[in-house]
Amino acid sequence: MSKTTVMIADDDVDLVHALSTRLRKIGCRVISVTDGNSAGLHLFLTDQDDHQPDIVILDIEMPEWNGLALREDMLVDGILAEIPVIILTGRSDPQTIRRVEDLNAHYVHKSSYCWEKIETILRSLMDQHQSTQHGQPLASS
Repeated sequence: MSKTTVMIADDDVDLVHALSTRLRKIGCRVISVTDGNSAGLHLFLTDQDDHQPDIVILDIEMPEWNGLALREDMLVDGILAEIPVIILTGRSDPQTIRRVEDLNAHYVHKSSYCWEKIETILRSLMDQHQSTQHGQPLASS
């Protein structure tokens, strides 16, 4: 069974480190970047078969490329549009939450307990990824 690759793009280095550690503990391969430009370059310039992430976690407020704008650009690309995205942000206003939903992404508010929500979403996405990678599970009789 291949590992799920998760890209974390956030300018909070301590948060990136903490998430990376937790992701590795649940069996994920991690790509971490600390600005939007590095995230965009990796996503748009990496060959699909060459370590393209299966799931992306994006902060909104990052240097060089806003996470919401990056998600919008991903949706224009046929392959990148299919990558599930979790938007991890300190913003909690209704407009931001609505925009995240409109971008077909998962909203998670940054807080001391955000890992539980991220992990729940990740495990669901990882199950979906494994199902599509290995075909649908056999129906029970």
